[in-house]
Amino acid sequence: MLLLVFLLFICKFEYCYSYNASCIEVERVALLRFKNSLIDTSNRLSSWTGLDCCAWEGVFCGSVTGHVWKLDLHNPVTYDEDDDSKGNFPNYCDNCLRGEISHSLINLTYLNYLDLSLNIFSEIQIPEFLGSFKNLRYLNLSSSGFVGNIPLHLGNLSRLEYLDLGRAPRDIHWWANNKFEGGFPSSLQNLGSLVTLDLSENGLMDVIPPWIEENLLSLKFLNFKKNKFFGDIPFQLCFLKALQLLNLANNNISGPIPRCFNNFTAMVSDSVDGSSIFNSSFYEENIHEDIKGLKLEYTRNIRFLNSIDLSGNHITGEIPLEVMSLRALNNLNLSGNYLSGTIPQTIGSLSKIESLDLSRNALSGPILQSLSSLNFLSYLNLSFNKLYGRIPAGHQLQTLDDPSIYIVNKGLCGVPLLKSCPGDEKPSFVNQPTETKLITNDDHEFLMWFYTGLGPGFFVGFIGVFCTLLFKTSWRYAYFKCLEITFNKVLNGISVKRNR
Repeated sequence: MLLLVFLLFICKFEYCYSYNASCIEVERVALLRFKNSLIDTSNRLSSWTGLDCCAWEGVFCGSVTGHVWKLDLHNPVTYDEDDDSKGNFPNYCDNCLRGEISHSLINLTYLNYLDLSLNIFSEIQIPEFLGSFKNLRYLNLSSSGFVGNIPLHLGNLSRLEYLDLGRAPRDIHWWANNKFEGGFPSSLQNLGSLVTLDLSENGLMDVIPPWIEENLLSLKFLNFKKNKFFGDIPFQLCFLKALQLLNLANNNISGPIPRCFNNFTAMVSDSVDGSSIFNSSFYEENIHEDIKGLKLEYTRNIRFLNSIDLSGNHITGEIPLEVMSLRALNNLNLSGNYLSGTIPQTIGSLSKIESLDLSRNALSGPILQSLSSLNFLSYLNLSFNKLYGRIPAGHQLQTLDDPSIYIVNKGLCGVPLLKSCPGDEKPSFVNQPTETKLITNDDHEFLMWFYTGLGPGFFVGFIGVFCTLLFKTSWRYAYFKCLEITFNKVLNGISVKRNR
């Protein structure tokens, strides 16, 4: 009896906890059919042979059940703006998977994680059967060339936490972008576990649905930038208390900024939430945001990201005072809108702000001294407004000495602009910089030496000509003959004019 128990224990240990166990045959066949539907010019899937599919590239199996739970086939070749000049672009392109997505994947019933990003499935729609993966928690199809409408069937993925149908950070070529059209599928309101939703850089045309606050309460990262969303920002958005990233940049959104933005609790509190996905080993967030004029990457440090980007829209009205209560906010970009009024008096309350862009609006009034108390501020842009008065000095603003921060504000004056403010003392001669005095002395010394050398130079030249005529007879005859002819011509001209 003890021997039987011992043998069962050994068997269980070897099968259930071994990462090298062969995968389920049905799933192996499904993966092979999927491979056959793809065009793999770089042989990325060359390891997909044999009986043990758990050892294949990009395939991960559960240690207990042996079922495939993760399929990660994103393009691993890094591509950036310098790749064309380095000759790496063909390598990136050749490494992309192409072709069709076989229906056989539906047999991977235990799939939790699917990443097909940065490939080129050009001009095909997302297969509807992807909505059948009831256990799927991570779906990344960014920058893979998908077109058409977002399938309604994706609303069946009730356990989904991460959905990225936008543009991947490493992709910069238009032909690799997804080009989804139509409206925002109402079926997505069933994704109650969703933490990240990225639909950036598509052609979606719709209003931002107000039902988001009722059904997507777990949202932390919401990215709709560069689409065609229109209408007002619904006040229901304010009920997403866990929201850390709100990016609605470059759409057609109009109306005012809701005054309920202070309900974004995650952006109000300075405390860092270490719960949920941040302590999970299931997947790692990877978000790129345009902050401080740069594209910054957030992975393990994403818990520190708190950002609102509403730039490039048609938003009107004043900047709500409630926005100033978001003390944990790192980035606030409201540029390229039609905001009016003054900069809020309480802007100094944004104690964690690192990047502040209010440019290209119609803001008026002075720049408040409280702006200089923002100790973490490293990027500021207030250009192209109607601000006036003296630019405040001191503390953090002393490090922001680029005049372009304040250009096209006709009423602004003071450092770092060249325009002085009324009442500023004009520098006297005594207080002139040493450099100015040196320039004046240099000019005086130059003129002195110029006139000093003018006389001797004339004398040397005269003696040279005189000596040549004295000792060179032929030159002397020619010179005086030329003078005689010239004198006679002048004399004849005068005589003719007198006779007329």
